Amino acid sequence: MKTNETNQSLVVTRAFTEEPDGKRFNSAKLSPGDRFGNYEIIDFIARGGSGAVHLAEHTDLNRTVALKIVSSHLAEDDSFREMFTREAKASSKLNHPNIVQTYDAGTIDGTPYLAMEYIEGGSLKDYVGLPPEESMPLPKLLSIMRDVADALRYGQETLQLTHGDIKPENILLSFDDKPHLADFGLSETIASKKKMEGNSTKVLATPVYVAPEIVARQALPGDPRPDIYSFGCMMFHLITGEPPFKASDVSALILSHMRKKAPSLMSLVPGICKNLSDLVDEMLQKHPNDRPQNWIEARNRISDIIEELKHPRTHILKRHIALVVAFTQIELKILIAACAALMIYLHPVLGTFLAALILLINYLIKSLKEPQNWLGIFKE
Repeated sequence: MKTNETNQSLVVTRAFTEEPDGKRFNSAKLSPGDRFGNYEIIDFIARGGSGAVHLAEHTDLNRTVALKIVSSHLAEDDSFREMFTREAKASSKLNHPNIVQTYDAGTIDGTPYLAMEYIEGGSLKDYVGLPPEESMPLPKLLSIMRDVADALRYGQETLQLTHGDIKPENILLSFDDKPHLADFGLSETIASKKKMEGNSTKVLATPVYVAPEIVARQALPGDPRPDIYSFGCMMFHLITGEPPFKASDVSALILSHMRKKAPSLMSLVPGICKNLSDLVDEMLQKHPNDRPQNWIEARNRISDIIEELKHPRTHILKRHIALVVAFTQIELKILIAACAALMIYLHPVLGTFLAALILLINYLIKSLKEPQNWLGIFKE
C-alpha cells in the first residue's frame, strides 16, 4: 500500500460494517494445507471488510481458485448469509471477459464462501498514490475504466445486478493489464427487493467511495447510479492520487459525501481533458438524477474521451460538425417553417441564404458555450 489514503480504504470498510472490536475473521486461523470443505488452502491473498480471500484448490476438480470466506460477524447475520448465497449464485451466471468468473458459492459450517476465478496479477490498488512518473498513463487507465463500465453494463442488463462496492481493490489486472471486476457476489438484484429496515441489514460499502443515497438508505434496488458515483470517486482517486474527500474519521468522511462538493479534475490536474473532468464531475453529483443515468452512457462517454486523446484534431472537427446540426425539436421546426415560407413567398435563393444564416447562428451560440473547441483546433 502506497499511501495512508489507500490504507484507509480497507480500514474504514471494516469500521463502516460495524465489525466488533477484536472480532477476527473465521479464516484467520487457516494456513496452507488446511481444508475448508472441498478446498485446500494454498496461501493467503487479502483481507477486506467482508471477509478474507485465500488461494485454494478444489481437491476433486483440481481447480485453483480465489476462495473468499465471509467474516464471522457477517456470517452470524441470517439475512446477510441468505442474501450473500443467493446473489453469489446469481453472479455465477455472468459470462463476460471483464468479470471474474464465479465457480461455486454456498455455506460450510454456517460460514458463507465464494469460489472465484483466480487472476494472477495485481489490482488497480497498486496504482493508487504513485508519483506521476510511475502512475498509469491516462489513455491506458481510461481503457481499463471503459472495460469495467462495460462489465457493469453487462451485469445490469443481463441480471439487473449492481455491484455495491466499486473500488480499486476490486479491479483485478492480469499480467496483460486486462481488467477483471471482482465481488459481484455482494450486489443486489432487482428480483430480491429487500427493503432495509433499521439495522437489520448492514451497509456494505467502502466509505471512501460510497454514494450519498447508500448512506441515507434511499438507494433503489437495482439502480446503477450509486455505483456510477463510486466509479467516479475511483476515477478521481486514480487520476489525481487523492480521493475526492478526505477526513480523519469515518463519520466526517461520510458527511463529506453527503454535503461537500468535490473539486473538479481541472482544478487539480493541469491540462486535463475538459470532457473527462466534466464526466467525473457529473458522476460525483449528490443527486442521482444529475449523474449519467446508466452504464451505456458512461461507457460511451469514456470511449469518446479516449478517441479525443488519441485524435484531438479529428475529435474537435467532429464536434464542430455536430454543433452545426445540434438542433432541438423546436429550433428545427422553426427553421423548416422559416425556410419553407421564404422559399414560397419570396425567392428560393433568399430561403437558402436564411437557412445558412440560421445554421451559423445556431453553431456560434452553442460553440461559444464550449470554448475548448475554439482553443483546441489551433493546437499542434
